[in-house]
Amino acid sequence: MVREIKNNKDKDIYVETIKEEENGREEKDNLSLTKEDIILLARVIQAEAEGEPMEGKVAIGAVIINRLRSPDFPNTLKEVVMQESQFESVKNGRLQSIDVPNRECLRAAKNAAAGEEPTEGALFFYNPVKSRSKWLKNRRVTKVLGEHEFLV
Repeated sequence: MVREIKNNKDKDIYVETIKEEENGREEKDNLSLTKEDIILLARVIQAEAEGEPMEGKVAIGAVIINRLRSPDFPNTLKEVVMQESQFESVKNGRLQSIDVPNRECLRAAKNAAAGEEPTEGALFFYNPVKSRSKWLKNRRVTKVLGEHEFLV
């Protein structure tokens, strides 16, 4: 269950209060996202999926949230996003070129943070037309949305 709490001088904090078990593995609980985290998430969504439909944008955000909940990835949203060689938009500078995300990407980020999850638990995504990663091509696809495949 995700709930929104308003406090600390206009900072929106989203808190995950239920520990869940998925695929036999415990997930991190007490997930907290600040307003700055939501903006960063929206920037990544815009950098990775600007031309995608809304469901595709939310899916990109959901993958990042899934990683944040997974014990196999870093503990903060910024660390997940900046982890080496994980997101093309970080590597090519696209993320850094977006100071203020557009409204649709901000809404997608809020939806993903609030628990909307169209990827069926995906931890990875890629565009098979643009990527040559053999490693990703050997992962199980959970969903295809727009130009992206979502994988576990």
